[in-house]
Amino acid sequence: MKRRTITFSLIALAAFSLVVATTRMAKPPTVAPCSDAWFVYIEKEYDASPSDEEGHGPDFGDPSWFSSFEYQAGIPNTSGRLPDQRCLAIQQQLERRTIVVSRLFGAITLWR
Repeated sequence: MKRRTITFSLIALAAFSLVVATTRMAKPPTVAPCSDAWFVYIEKEYDASPSDEEGHGPDFGDPSWFSSFEYQAGIPNTSGRLPDQRCLAIQQQLERRTIVVSRLFGAITLWR
């Protein structure tokens, strides 16, 4: 029984270490919302891209790009707004929330 407990503890510690080693806290963009630099930063920093493995996907500012990012980041959907309004709403949400990004699990909102 003692050997099983030690084995379980080592496996749990290894799993926890893997999650910690592959997780980081995302920082909100500091560039102007809706600029190309803003979209590029968001996709990189939050590891959230609506594109497939070959790079095919919606263009920056496309309604499906916004919806995909909002879903992946766990923030409210802003559909029905104009693109500039959506950028500002997303920026505000990113500044208000604490989001960690895991290579294993993607973007996870911890605090709102």
